[in-house]
Amino acid sequence: MRHFWSSKGAGGTVLKLIFCFLTVFYLTFAFEKSFRSQEEDRKQSIAKPLLSLLWASEFESQTGFGSEAWSFVQGLLSYPVKLRLWHIGTEPWDKKAKVLSDERSNLLQSLWCGKACSSKKVSSEEKVDFLVLHSVPPDWVSPLEKCGLCKAAKFKVGRAMFETTGVPEKWVKLLNDTVDEIWVPSQFHKKTFSSNGVVKRKIRVIPQPIDQESFGKLPIPQRVSLLGDCANRFVFLSIFKWEVRKGVDILLKAYMQEFSERDDVCLILLTRGKGLSANEIKQRVTKFLKKNNIVASNLPRLEVLESSKKDMLNLATLYVSVDAFVLPTRGEGWGRPIMEAMACGTPVIATNWSGQTEYLNAKTGFPIPVEEIVTYSEGPGFAELYKDELEISAASFRNQLWAKPSEQQFRSLMRWVFTNPSAAKKIALQARKEILSKFSPRAVASLVVRRLVELKDASMKVS
Repeated sequence: MRHFWSSKGAGGTVLKLIFCFLTVFYLTFAFEKSFRSQEEDRKQSIAKPLLSLLWASEFESQTGFGSEAWSFVQGLLSYPVKLRLWHIGTEPWDKKAKVLSDERSNLLQSLWCGKACSSKKVSSEEKVDFLVLHSVPPDWVSPLEKCGLCKAAKFKVGRAMFETTGVPEKWVKLLNDTVDEIWVPSQFHKKTFSSNGVVKRKIRVIPQPIDQESFGKLPIPQRVSLLGDCANRFVFLSIFKWEVRKGVDILLKAYMQEFSERDDVCLILLTRGKGLSANEIKQRVTKFLKKNNIVASNLPRLEVLESSKKDMLNLATLYVSVDAFVLPTRGEGWGRPIMEAMACGTPVIATNWSGQTEYLNAKTGFPIPVEEIVTYSEGPGFAELYKDELEISAASFRNQLWAKPSEQQFRSLMRWVFTNPSAAKKIALQARKEILSKFSPRAVASLVVRRLVELKDASMKVS
């Protein structure tokens, strides 16, 4: 070799050039071959799903479970997962009403489980690695009996939560016996479920993702069109289902006693309930205030928005158009409207207890201190305020323990936010950053996929 490189004259130069050319050619060929191999491996890894998953939830209903399930789907679409969807649980109140957007309707149709779920017999090619049952546990029974694909899933996961310190007695056996793992949204639920007889090793915390499609980008505020006569006032907004658990009575008493008509303020309620109109709600509120000796004269402004398809599809615009969101709830599974308002950069005042403590704290909002944990009870004016809903609440929560948020502290927080809107907004914008990063669909889906891969790998080692 030394002789070759030391060769003199034209012949030696030619030999050197030929050697260099062959070396470059060989290295280029080897690199391209390696690159093609890596590219093929990458394409195959993308084409081949990491795992197969059937997600069964209330996709066709306008419920908390349904909304949460769609947020999970948003994130899972970013991963190599063979995903199929199936509706279980609550049926739409009005089957003729259009609950889903066109985009979601098309997506549901493309991922729909179809005959594989409605039939008891399933071919080996159709079987899935995982089934997620995402509804209240009693709704898990039917699909496990009638849905062949559900029953044949190698590993079954249940998504569950409850709003008090307890877990319904009928749930415990279902949680322990029908699924291999239970996903709860917060550390609060991990503690309450395990202390009520649910097998602790089965419980895993998977938080709820924010609906980034709806709340990721901030729309332009529409105060005049959405808020009407309240557009030039400081507006508190509260969104909830009309029931005792949501603390409507606490909200009304605190607001009406802290403010008066002299304050340039307005409380807007957006609620849903069967047969509830704006006029009906205002009549109930008037009777409730009278029962609680709150004088009707000199009261601050109160408005009611009736829930409709338009309201539900444009909530982000409503959140950014108001000045603060309030919910003195007695207990939440997660508190989706609380998180939605935070994602929109709206200051939030809500009870410092239950599911929302996973993301609501003094750095991200204005938590209402809890006076004590109490059993379900009915106060003055409850019959007038809640009417038929009172019986439903009593049946669901009697003998359960939940929070009693401090009305005085709630009043103080509302007054502070009203008086210091710029400082409150600064905290809210920081909360928005945290919600959209920590609880984005992709971030939460990464936790889901990672856990499912762990379970799949563990089962392969055992087998």
